[in-house]
Amino acid sequence: MLNDNELFFKISLPSFEIDFSQQLLHAMKFDRNSCPKTLEQYLELWHPQDISKVVEFQKFVSANHDANFLNLTRKLYCGDGIYRTFQLNAFVNRNLSGEIAEIICREFSELQIWLQDSSDGDRFTLKRENFPERTFEAISIQGVKFLRDIGEILELEQENCRLRRELQKRIFSAKVSAIFGEWERDVKIGIVGLTCSGKSSFVNAILGERIIPEHAEIQTQTAILCKNGDHREAKIFHKDTQFETVRDSDLTADYLRKISSSLFAPGNIPENFRIELTIPGALIPENVSIIDTPAFVPFEQNLRRRTSKSKKIFQANDLLRKLLPKLDAIIYILPLRFGLQSGDFEFLHELENLNKRIIFLLSFSDLESHDFDAGNVSATSREKIMYSVEKFRTQLRNYFPDSEPDFDVLPVSSKFALERFYDRQSLDWKNSNFELVFNLIRGLLENNPGSISYEFPENPAILKNKSESQNILSSLINSMRELEFRNEFFGLKSFKTNSKLVLLSPDRDESLRLFAKLAHNNKLARLPEGYVSACDWLYSGSIMPLPCVKLPDTGMNDDILIAPSDEFLPENIFWENLFRQRVPVISVNLLRYDSGFHDLTNAPYFQALKNFRCVIIFGNGIYFENETRNSNRDFKRDVIKNIELFSRRNSLKKSDIFMYEDYDIILCRSV
Repeated sequence: MLNDNELFFKISLPSFEIDFSQQLLHAMKFDRNSCPKTLEQYLELWHPQDISKVVEFQKFVSANHDANFLNLTRKLYCGDGIYRTFQLNAFVNRNLSGEIAEIICREFSELQIWLQDSSDGDRFTLKRENFPERTFEAISIQGVKFLRDIGEILELEQENCRLRRELQKRIFSAKVSAIFGEWERDVKIGIVGLTCSGKSSFVNAILGERIIPEHAEIQTQTAILCKNGDHREAKIFHKDTQFETVRDSDLTADYLRKISSSLFAPGNIPENFRIELTIPGALIPENVSIIDTPAFVPFEQNLRRRTSKSKKIFQANDLLRKLLPKLDAIIYILPLRFGLQSGDFEFLHELENLNKRIIFLLSFSDLESHDFDAGNVSATSREKIMYSVEKFRTQLRNYFPDSEPDFDVLPVSSKFALERFYDRQSLDWKNSNFELVFNLIRGLLENNPGSISYEFPENPAILKNKSESQNILSSLINSMRELEFRNEFFGLKSFKTNSKLVLLSPDRDESLRLFAKLAHNNKLARLPEGYVSACDWLYSGSIMPLPCVKLPDTGMNDDILIAPSDEFLPENIFWENLFRQRVPVISVNLLRYDSGFHDLTNAPYFQALKNFRCVIIFGNGIYFENETRNSNRDFKRDVIKNIELFSRRNSLKKSDIFMYEDYDIILCRSV
């Protein structure tokens, strides 16, 4: 008998009739009269995109197998016309002769799956097309977990926050000078960096509202000078010194986007010289201006001057070069994971000649999460952030060997700072590290190095703590994701005739990141200090192709060779011979593709690539997912277009693209 209080159904053989529990019928929005009666009718409810899982389930319910358990996650068409996600756990019940008598299936709804792995206070937003969003919060009473619908509560909280923001603007304006101090002269702090670095997001967090364009497709083409003041207004200055003023409700993010970005106003630089933006309550002291500068676009010498796009880039870079000498201080922003790349080094060379002190902020620290291995945390988000910071410091020391040993480097989260702008006692505000940013700025402007030095914070910007371990169900789901990850990767066309790999990258850490995912062992993403030198080749397999450091056995029977970072590659490598034996898998920064493609064309193996099919990988797909969520642009399509254009210009053979984050495959395609 089925327990009507649980989500069960039973398949009787050989008739293939189905009996549903009352609770499952309720979850699927069916009654006894309208529900499927046979297996064939039940399979018609599965989503068309899950056809492969339908076939797998049909094989399982047939009598010609020895398996006793099956786990699947798919979408089912429910009685109210909505596809909902359910996880299926199916068990075989055999008779004394070993034949299948019936199949017992337990379903877990989308909310149940989430609830099992949640902690008290965790929230889950359920999104349905053409239906309003519903938000649930997990609570436990005497050890039993429940869901509470908090949608209306959240709406009230948002309205409350909006009112608090309006009331507190003037209160916080009075406290800004106390945070920074006061200066008699006007001070200008420039926010600089390459495209997709998070500059505009940082400025918005200081202003306390998302008003400056900050998506990757909207490159700032005008200097935006931001101040704190009594009135919310923007002055748009033209070259003839005349200006127009926009105030209050007319001053919107859409308006600034149209007059300041290359996307909406491609010819605006000759017309709009600068914008002065005043926001009450902004975290900017009196007589200090924060300037959001145009993003620096490197490698101008490689651009075709006859194109309109090239002209805009030259204009933006020229405007930036005119601004830099007028700045009193510089804040250089770049994504936490990327480190310094060739485009950054070109820009730093120009900044070095200005002889100005620079604060380096590593953005998007809120995107880091824990790494899990076998259900346990193998690396916390804090450890990953600290690793990236120390790696960045090492790059700076190597680039500035004669400079002072310590640099002002801090990971920040503009997302946390903006969300908790008026809640300075919250954990998210503390984890944004913006208080430390203000301390660094104050010390920089006071020209007091002693006030700039700091210890790495005990709690750097991290995601809200997740569970330190995973339950059995979560581990099982992760194992399925790991297997799917391997299957998708080795299913690329490049591996049809050869599964031996050589991993190449400007930064060997990117190769190790992919290797760890393929080996199902996240601990291999960062090898112990002293395990290998920068010039060592690494190998996983049975027979070493050349002198290498043997990696720990993964049990996966892979034949993978990992090269040193490009700058440490020896000169006596016959790359054509190597690529005949192994498929080249190359890490390229597809978000900041100007630097990524420049690094690739300057790699010692690039000319040899022209005769071989290769795989281009990008292991930081979360940045693309983040941009896609915040805009309407299809960044994956842009990646494909950029790679196709790059391949045609350089006479490269067709390639495979593999973009991922953790075990989530963001893009897997041949071009």
